[in-house]
Amino acid sequence: MWVAKTLRAAWRLPRRLHRWLMILVGLQMAIWAISGSYFALTNIHSIHGDELVSLPQPTLDIAPQSAQTLLRDYPESTAISLSKVAEQWQYLVETPEGQRRLDASSGKPLPPISEAQAIRAALAAYRGEAAIQDVQLLDTEATDELSPRHLPVWRINFDDWRHTSLYISQATGELVSKRHDPWRWFDLLWRLHILDYDDGADINNPLLMIASGLALLALLAGVALLYRRQQQRYPGFGLPRWHRWLANLVGLQMLIWTSTGLYFSWVDHERLAGRQYWQAPSSSALPHGPLLEPSALPTQLPIRQLDLSLIDGEPVYQLVHHRALYPHFSQDLSLVHAQSGAPFVVDAERAQRIALASYRGPGSVIAVEWLQRSAERTREQDSLWRVQLDDDLSTRIYVSAVDGRLIGHNNRHTLEKHWMLKLHFMDYLGTGGFNHPLIWAFSLLSLLLVGSGIMMLTKLRPHRARDPERHRIVLGPNGTRTLVLAEGQNLLEALNEQGQPPPSDCDGTGQCGRCRVRLENPGVASKAEVHHLSEKQLAKGWRLACQQQ
Repeated sequence: MWVAKTLRAAWRLPRRLHRWLMILVGLQMAIWAISGSYFALTNIHSIHGDELVSLPQPTLDIAPQSAQTLLRDYPESTAISLSKVAEQWQYLVETPEGQRRLDASSGKPLPPISEAQAIRAALAAYRGEAAIQDVQLLDTEATDELSPRHLPVWRINFDDWRHTSLYISQATGELVSKRHDPWRWFDLLWRLHILDYDDGADINNPLLMIASGLALLALLAGVALLYRRQQQRYPGFGLPRWHRWLANLVGLQMLIWTSTGLYFSWVDHERLAGRQYWQAPSSSALPHGPLLEPSALPTQLPIRQLDLSLIDGEPVYQLVHHRALYPHFSQDLSLVHAQSGAPFVVDAERAQRIALASYRGPGSVIAVEWLQRSAERTREQDSLWRVQLDDDLSTRIYVSAVDGRLIGHNNRHTLEKHWMLKLHFMDYLGTGGFNHPLIWAFSLLSLLLVGSGIMMLTKLRPHRARDPERHRIVLGPNGTRTLVLAEGQNLLEALNEQGQPPPSDCDGTGQCGRCRVRLENPGVASKAEVHHLSEKQLAKGWRLACQQQ
């Protein structure tokens, strides 16, 4: 008998553990389900407001000041960019002291961007039809949605349903950031998701570690409870059964979500960044020798923007034929050597030299591969070079094959992060993100699972085992009440209708075994009653009210 009692007590432990842990972390799990569903169901490009703006595409129609003249006036320049901002062509010259904004025709310094110019720049970028609501200059303190490094900026607020805000740099006139309400909601939900109620930047905080650890224990107890109940077949299709079926569908993925979330809260993110052997490439000044004049550049395709910089130590003009919103978007440009005028190609040798300029590790190059796309760098829309090194971390350095841009370092630590993100985002098809039908379905099912669990928690009644008289109801010749059961109704339902409900945690499915009643002439015990009641109790007439019809 003591063995049977021990087994029954052991089987009850997962249920109690699951219940009490969910009381502790149930609200946070609901927040995870709601915020995760929002992240999955809203397209990340829409959240970033990419469809709200587009960069202007002007055609170079002036004879700008020669680069040779600019280099004479600013001999330490490392890069020069020619673009049109607020209907005015301008040079941005990069120097060790900062950027210089110059008139493209005269080469003279330009004043900071005025309010009127900022409005023109914002209207040129904004794709909506709403009017401007107000304009603010932020010069000393940034808002929560803007990095202080962009100050001073003009904030242009539009009167649309998203409450769109565009941030225009006062120093350069460029669009440096954008925000709208769906993105602001995303930021708020992200803070709630990682339990960082300050700025949403600290994923390694103790609250997240504790909550994810407790949630993992609660889910493991739920899995044990689920396995136990798969061995039983109880009648009824109430809330507990729906909860169990939903757990069958998404329980494993919820374990994966919680486990990977716990991993990200504990792991050192500096290690996962893959920068163990990274070094900043040296920034050299542009050469002062003869350079090709901008007017002598090929004009078969329109020039929207013209950049002069060093690529692999060579001065190169970058002729932008279509301005992309981000560097990782597909680029439409041409590279021309600034001294010879010959086409400049980022080949394997150049890519290797560019990569090694950012490397300070002990390894040597073992392979250089051209890739159309990379599973490790899914954001990159153009082809790229992968430079493989034989160090202890298996470092891989990526370089754009289109413009020679150094993309970044990857190694075995970033590969670890890559697989954890793949599990967390359910990105088993390699989409590179978390906006796909599989996670849409599972996020909605997880919402239903958590919702049904919370509904079950709200129906819990305090257990009063120390005071059995409080749940004793006498029915019979000497009792105080007579019950007549309707057809198909069980005793538990009848007692509930009479306002004398026995304790029950399972909505009458026979899973909790708490709705115990003692009968004078009991019938044959059901499978649920045999499971929950001892032989001695069954012999004395104890049964489960939910099993009596």
